[in-house]
Amino acid sequence: MESSTTKSTNEQLRELVEEAGLTQAQALAAFNDGLGPASYSMVTWKAFFASPDSKKHRKLKPALLAHAQAKIRPLKK
Repeated sequence: MESSTTKSTNEQLRELVEEAGLTQAQALAAFNDGLGPASYSMVTWKAFFASPDSKKHRKLKPALLAHAQAKIRPLKK
């Protein structure tokens, strides 16, 4: 369980995309760059942003957050 001061990987992803000034579609395109057949769909991508109370919520693995940071940070406006 995460402490109240530790942000979840999902929260960190949300902040990353907001700080970069990208739409979800733009962020997903950057995230999928280089993943080939392992690319994520928009439905799955949006599940990473869903409320933890939602049935659609999907936990973002730390390795995927690291990948997102590597692909999205350079695009920060």
